[in-house]
Amino acid sequence: MKLRIKFSLLVFLPVGVIILGIGLFLFISEKRALNREIKENQQSLLDTFVQISRDALLVHDEIPILNYINFLKRNEMVTYAGLRDKYGKVLAHSDSGLIGKRVTAITSSSEDISELSREIFVGKEAAGTVFIGFSKKVSRLLIQDKLNEFG
Repeated sequence: MKLRIKFSLLVFLPVGVIILGIGLFLFISEKRALNREIKENQQSLLDTFVQISRDALLVHDEIPILNYINFLKRNEMVTYAGLRDKYGKVLAHSDSGLIGKRVTAITSSSEDISELSREIFVGKEAAGTVFIGFSKKVSRLLIQDKLNEFG
């Protein structure tokens, strides 16, 4: 092998490895940042739902809850959303067929759902639980689309 080829390999191989390493690092960092952004968005949706539900339960008006559930249904990541009272009776749900039924938990037949829930307190008394089911598949697709935009 000629000296020129050996020298070229000696110089370009480490440079290529460094560039590949930096690219991989940036890819992983961006993916983590997108995952964190999605989780923060989901938490924000839940926080808002808790506040709206608490306020609506205080004044005994379910309309704001139903309006927010309709808003959530337009979000492609949301699979379902609802509110059940402290006894498990569904007060509001994106699937209107579940309203009025007593359930202790809404479970999906698919493991591809990530559910966030939080208990609502009116004063010091538990008034119910809000819950939102998010599609893990849609979240993965959104992250992939964002990564493809950068790549």
